[in-house]
Amino acid sequence: MFRRFKFAEKLQAISMIACTVALIVTGAAYIPLNRMVHARDMRTELITLAEVIAQNCHAALMFDIRDDASQVLGSLESRPDVRVAAIYDNAGQIFAQKLNGARAPNTLEENFGSDTVLVEKDILWVQQAVTVQDQFLGTVVLGQDMTGLRALVIREAGVFIIVILVAFAIVYFMTSHLAQMIAAPITSLANAARRATEAGDYSTRVKRESQDEVGELVDAFNRMLDEIGHRREQWRNARDRAVARATEAETARKQLETATAERIKAEAQERELREKLERSERLESLGLLAGGVAHDLNNILGPMVALPEMIRSDLDRLKAGPQTTSLEQVRQDLETIEHSASRAAEVIRDLMTMGRRVTIVKSPLNIKRLVDTCMSEPNVNALLADKPMLTIDTSGVDPEAWICGSESHLVRCLYNLLSNAIDATDGIGRIEITCTCKRIKEAIVGHELIEPNVYVALKISDSGRGIAASDLARVFEPFYSRKNVTPKSGSGLGLAIIHGVIKDHGGFLDVESVLGEGTQFTLYFTPEERTSMVQTPLPTPKGGNENILLADDEPVQRHLLHRSLTRLGYTTEIASNGKDAVKLFEEAQTAGRPYDLVMLDMVMGEGFDGLDAYTAIKAKAPDVRCIIVSGFSTTERSRAAIEAGAVWLSKPYFGQQLAAAVRSTLDTHVSESVQTES
Repeated sequence: MFRRFKFAEKLQAISMIACTVALIVTGAAYIPLNRMVHARDMRTELITLAEVIAQNCHAALMFDIRDDASQVLGSLESRPDVRVAAIYDNAGQIFAQKLNGARAPNTLEENFGSDTVLVEKDILWVQQAVTVQDQFLGTVVLGQDMTGLRALVIREAGVFIIVILVAFAIVYFMTSHLAQMIAAPITSLANAARRATEAGDYSTRVKRESQDEVGELVDAFNRMLDEIGHRREQWRNARDRAVARATEAETARKQLETATAERIKAEAQERELREKLERSERLESLGLLAGGVAHDLNNILGPMVALPEMIRSDLDRLKAGPQTTSLEQVRQDLETIEHSASRAAEVIRDLMTMGRRVTIVKSPLNIKRLVDTCMSEPNVNALLADKPMLTIDTSGVDPEAWICGSESHLVRCLYNLLSNAIDATDGIGRIEITCTCKRIKEAIVGHELIEPNVYVALKISDSGRGIAASDLARVFEPFYSRKNVTPKSGSGLGLAIIHGVIKDHGGFLDVESVLGEGTQFTLYFTPEERTSMVQTPLPTPKGGNENILLADDEPVQRHLLHRSLTRLGYTTEIASNGKDAVKLFEEAQTAGRPYDLVMLDMVMGEGFDGLDAYTAIKAKAPDVRCIIVSGFSTTERSRAAIEAGAVWLSKPYFGQQLAAAVRSTLDTHVSESVQTES
């Protein structure tokens, strides 16, 4: 209700209400209290009067003198408010009385002889027993009119109302003046605040007119306006600076976007150029690879192309007449062809090893035995035959160093490194082979990052011509070489093969070289416990008389495999594809003459390869023995065939390898997978 009033009106209304409530509460408490006091005084006075009358009427009651009793009551003529005055004897009979239009109530008549006080019909009744030495003589009864007390209360209430009205007028006058005194500066503060907030005028000031808290509030408000004005000026300056900086930032952002777009465009161009360079380098590497393979295969295929014609001519001469050509010459030509075929197979195997697409069977290996095996290779002896001034020292090889790996692949890697070292020394100098078990505490950043760990480090060092620093990064690329090509030069894949084999073994490589001082290759392997070594003797190649089913889509391969197995004593049956092989196997199984072994080419036409044929045959005979033959490296499907129980045999293979693979597969339970490496 007071929210819409002004401050002065609120102050005045609150003051008047408080004053009025206080007066009303005071009057409401005073009037009943004053009535109670008057009633108490009237009662006390009437009791005292009854006691006096009782004392004065002892003799009259004792001697039965009624006139004396009437005289005692006659003294009440001056008290018109006493409406009833009576004296009763001890029998309860009226002895003397003075009635003024009223009569004693029945309650008193029933309780004669006791002191009693009660109010009935606006009359205060007092009954007082008259006794002398515990002798009951009678009773005095007085009844006083109380209407005067009510008139007194009404009169006092009227006076109180007049006092309230007068006080209300005085309070109204005083609160009006006081409200104006307090509200005036507050109104001034409100007006100043309104001008500051609505018009933004912070120069307005309120005049201080008192020294009380309101005056302090005015001073504080003026200081606040000063501070706000100062802060507003600072804010405006900061806003102007922020706007300027935002403008500068927007300009810088646009410049940055332009620069970023240019940088992205430049990076895209750089990336495109880098990709072209990498593509060019890959094409160069592929060119080197293709050129090197073509060069080696041309040299290899030369005897294989020319000598068959010569052998055929020599055989015709031997058949026609006198032996102008000896059989020894034909045998030598055949050995040359065999050697060329072996070299061609070696080049193919090197290509597959370089691509890390061969199956590597690992076992615990002793490094000392590995080095001795390499040093006893006939090719090593041939390389050292005409180099008496070259020394190879293997005394630094720890005989207790063991690793887990493929012996044939690692011997090949060691031979390639040794061959390069011999070639780099030009037959004069020293080659040192060492092997130690060492802990690397900090990562080695060499040809590649070598993490801290415990390794078996195999080092091959030579005192040869060395490798230029610019060529070190590319030494493991195929056919990338700065050495002179000689008839005894390798295929150019040696270091690339080493890189692939070491990665397949989970190892690391590092190379260090100084021109004119020599080169050092270091191979890092994870060490292996000696106790885990298992020696598996190689099976002795031999034949047999079992029945074998052959499947190959190449007629020449089928004929070659048939002749090879027939010469070993086996009985063979040939299928031209996988589906025919499955059909022949089912027919033989139905006829009660099942095959002891199935040999399947991995890659065959009609969308039905060796794995499909093996799966179909295995569904008919779960214990069937199978050899998968392929000229390709292992793939997901070939690995699936091996996991299913087949044995892997890589093309090309020699007669001894074929004989060993067939015999070991026939002699081994189908659940034990035997893998034969080419």
